[in-house]
Formats: sequence, structure tokens, C-alpha cells
Amino acid sequence: MGGKHYGESYEMTLEGTIRRTKTPFGMEGLYALGTDMRLKSIAINYENFAHEEPVVQDLVYNAKGVLEEVKYRKGAYTKLGNDPKTLLLTSIYSAFEDEGSVQPLQDMTINFNQFGSVNQITDNLALTKYGHVGRTGSFEYNWKDELVHSVRYGEDLRYNYSQSGTFTQN
Repeated sequence: MGGKHYGESYEMTLEGTIRRTKTPFGMEGLYALGTDMRLKSIAINYENFAHEEPVVQDLVYNAKGVLEEVKYRKGAYTKLGNDPKTLLLTSIYSAFEDEGSVQPLQDMTINFNQFGSVNQITDNLALTKYGHVGRTGSFEYNWKDELVHSVRYGEDLRYNYSQSGTFTQN
């Protein structure tokens, strides 16, 4: 940018886990770890802020160490469902409370093929007073598990690959 150098700075644990970041423009990201050294919360700070602002207030993990819930500021949250055998993500539900009632933001179910690729995303959410972007989609793969067909956001797309597996057409 105009011959000037802008450097980001990072503070890490001995194991390499990021604890703090700072952009060239002064925005700080603050990452708190739990006693198990997993990410527990995230806050931001900027020179014009009166104090640190929480973004993620708590991260909840199951006994296998898989993220199950993200609790954001002001009562918003995301719950993540996982297949207990494969640990693949199977559902996402996000909501917040508005004037005493729960307002869903997203409610999706995800199905996978035997190779772990997404076959179907089903958006279970209806139109809300805040609007809605339908995220339902279906995906097909060839014998090499390369995406060859998708239907999502009103588009029906086909994909081609060379014999060596290089993407050639969308």
C-alpha cells in the first residue's frame, strides 16, 4: 500500500496456539484457552473501544473434544450436531433471543456419502421476520469423489475434470 509496510503481530503459546493478534490498524483479537488448551472464548479490542468486546463467550466441547456449542454475546448461540461414529458435522442450529422469544437464524441438516463428501444440505428454516437465504442443496460425485453436479441457490451446475483430475469446467 503506497510502498508502506504493515505488519500483523501474533502472540502464541509454546505449542503454537494463537492467543492474541493485532492488525496494522490496531484491531486486536484476544483468544482465551481453557485448562485443556482448547479455545474457550474470543474478544476484540480497538483503541476507540472503552473495553474489550466479547464476540464468542464460550465454546463447549463433548467428551471426544468435538465442538458442540458456540455461545456468542447477547445470548446468541450455535449448536452443532455430529455423527458419533465419524464425528462429521450433521446439523447446525443458530438462534438468538429477541424480546423474550427465540429467533432462529439457521437450522440445517447435512448428509454425507461414504467418503465424507456432502450429498445433501437441508435448510429446515422457514422465512423469518429477518428474511431468509435458503441453503438447501444437493451434490453428486463421480467414482473418484469429485463433485460433478450441484443444485443450490437456484442454480443447477455441472462440473468436469481431466483424466488427471484437474478441474476443467463449471
